Order: sequence, then structure tokens, then C-alpha cells
Amino acid sequence: MLLNKIVFLTALLLSSEALSQVYRCTGDNGQKVFSNLPCGPDAHQIPALDLTPTSGGTLGVQPGQRSLGHSAGGNAGRPLDKQLITTRYQDLRSIVNRLVGSDQPALRDRLRSEIQRNESRALRANLLHPDWNVINGRYDERLEQIQRQHLGDNVNLARAWIRLEAERDAALFLLAPGS
Repeated sequence: MLLNKIVFLTALLLSSEALSQVYRCTGDNGQKVFSNLPCGPDAHQIPALDLTPTSGGTLGVQPGQRSLGHSAGGNAGRPLDKQLITTRYQDLRSIVNRLVGSDQPALRDRLRSEIQRNESRALRANLLHPDWNVINGRYDERLEQIQRQHLGDNVNLARAWIRLEAERDAALFLLAPGS
């Protein structure tokens, strides 16, 4: 088992040179924000092995912004900033691409299609749950558990991560199951 982890980490190190740049910033509420572009004045590039993303935790909120709503306070019932949803899903696509790699194009395409369906569903949302920060905290904890559970099993990690983000969206945006 230890040998498998060493092989996985070595392969990840060797392939990280081919990966796009990843930047980490601190969001307004103190959570980590990851992006393929510098995401704020405190942005710093990180190696792929240091990437512990919480893709939904900040929902793409940039420093100086408080939430997905257009205004800083009282977001329930206010229009959502759809660009932040799009950014979050771009980040998720990038992470899934890294996890799955290029040697399984059919699987990668199926996962991309699932991500696209989830993004389309989230973009149809109109409301943000008033307790969005509590919901994100709960799903961030679940994401950490999933990452530990699937250590070394990138394909199942990618699948579980996509499902978790769909569940997060349903809770955050008050979506009915299967909508």
C-alpha cells in the first residue's frame, strides 16, 4: 500500500510540470480560493501537490466580495452572480482533468458532461440559501473526508467530488432534487 502511494505521488510530481498554473488566495471569509489566474493581491502560485481545494467553499468569491449575491448583505432572494458559479465549475473541470488525466478520454468526456449538467443546473438557480456559509462549511468537511477516503484512487475521487458539488448546489441554491 505504501508503495502504491509513493508511485502515485512520484507520478503526480512528474506530471505536475505539465499542469497549468494554480494560484491560492484567501477569500473575504478566510477560506482558500484556488484559480488558474492570480485571484487577488495575496495570490501565490502553488505546486499541484499542495492543492487542497475546496472548490465550493468560496464558490469563486474573490477577495473583497462576500458571497454569490450582487450585494454584500442579506443574499437570500437576491440575484446570484452567475460568473462566480461559472468560475467554480471551471476550477472543478481543471481539477477533474488533473485527477483523471489524458489516458482515459472516454471517462474524462463523461465526467466533463456530468460537470456541464451540474453547472447548467446551478446557473438556472435564482436564490441563495441564507445560511450559505454554514452549508459551505459542512460540504468542505465532507470534501476533505472524500479526499482522504479516495487517496490514490483519482477516478473515484473525481466522481465523488462531482456528486458532492451537485449536492452542495442543491443545498445552496434551494434546488429541488433532479431539477
